[in-house]
Amino acid sequence: MLTNSERLLKTIHLEEPDRVPHFENSIHPKVREAILPGGSFEDFIDFMDLDAMVLVDKRSSWKYETVDEAKNIRRNQWGALVRFTSEETGIPIEPVLSQRRNLIITYHLTLNYPGDMSD
Repeated sequence: MLTNSERLLKTIHLEEPDRVPHFENSIHPKVREAILPGGSFEDFIDFMDLDAMVLVDKRSSWKYETVDEAKNIRRNQWGALVRFTSEETGIPIEPVLSQRRNLIITYHLTLNYPGDMSD
């Protein structure tokens, strides 16, 4: 049986591990506390036998422009509106492409497609 690190390294090197590595992008602190009360982040990873955790601090690594300070609403670098609350990550409240027509136009412009862009 491989260790978590060995399993990940085999996978990265395109070798066959003993099983498919299991990892999570993010697990909310309230969920971790409900499953393993009083446990540290590292304790939780060991308890759940996770091979890895992917952590992205969107508050400091992404660029945000303040739209409404009172409601803690920001626009991210792609143009989407995000509201920050006491939750660990922001809550999207308006996507960049909010209408089907915007998606079609963006798709056509990206591919330089000369076809019809009507709905």
